Amino acid sequence: MKAARVLPAIPEGHVISSKCLRRARPPSSSSSSGTLALFASMLCLLSIVFLRLESDLGGSGHSAFFHTFEASSMMNTFVDIESSGFAKTSSPASKNQEAIHIWQESWETQGFRTRLLMADDAKKHPMYRTAEAILHRPLSPEQNYSFMRSLAMAQTGGGWLTETDIFPIVDFSSRKLPNNGKLTIHGVDNSTQAPSLISGDADEWLAYAWDVLDAATSPTHHFDEGGGPIAQHSHVIRADRLMNMNMNTTEGCSLLHGKNVYAAHFSAEAIENTDDDSLLVNMGLGARFRSTLARSWLQKYRKRCRRTRRSGGA
Repeated sequence: MKAARVLPAIPEGHVISSKCLRRARPPSSSSSSGTLALFASMLCLLSIVFLRLESDLGGSGHSAFFHTFEASSMMNTFVDIESSGFAKTSSPASKNQEAIHIWQESWETQGFRTRLLMADDAKKHPMYRTAEAILHRPLSPEQNYSFMRSLAMAQTGGGWLTETDIFPIVDFSSRKLPNNGKLTIHGVDNSTQAPSLISGDADEWLAYAWDVLDAATSPTHHFDEGGGPIAQHSHVIRADRLMNMNMNTTEGCSLLHGKNVYAAHFSAEAIENTDDDSLLVNMGLGARFRSTLARSWLQKYRKRCRRTRRSGGA
């Protein structure tokens, strides 16, 4: 089974600095790559300044508060058209269409609005043309995926981002993003150590896009974690832990009580680790099967256990 492409692994609960100037490298006397990198870094900084001015001045008649609230109540996912089979139409003929619909339905039930981001969103950002000018060779599929979805997040105002196999257990939307909008990892896939639920404002996502680009052009580049780790519990739980619990008892329903868990990851690996061998028969159906399974489990949980779980603060 083909694994989903995700952002490069980052330690859970870490915050990534959004200061583009820290990404700039001194120009090299023997190559123009240093000058190009510095130019791109300055453009990144100017883009952040523009985003802040637009938000503060309300360029479209909106206040900074409105932009912040909009981002904090929006759950995004990036649809990789080439790998997912999605078409650029309003009604894509794809086996993943149902999986996307269930993902949207699940998050909207818990108080979020949802948004599907695509490559066209990233291409609207001025940094996209800069990347084309800087790169002397194509990005790897993984780097391109990370860069494009980070840039799409920056272009559309930032907020929450997750993969389509992450489903909410409680409503944790709020009037502001956690950690003052710093790019924050709220859950990590145990098998790949890749982030599964991420939040950050627009300039943080822009800086992350620059990080991906810089890492692709500099063999010595490493991610700048800026302010260091922020103490957090994991907000995402593996689906196998949930599906093995007995919801017919108070003890079973109390599994999540007090753990501040926001969402569940219905990954292929998690389903394979459940005690129910009958589930493995349908694993070949891929994302559609896992999404349907997630919806069924969440409906049962909310019906039987909803009075034992209440949303906590971020």
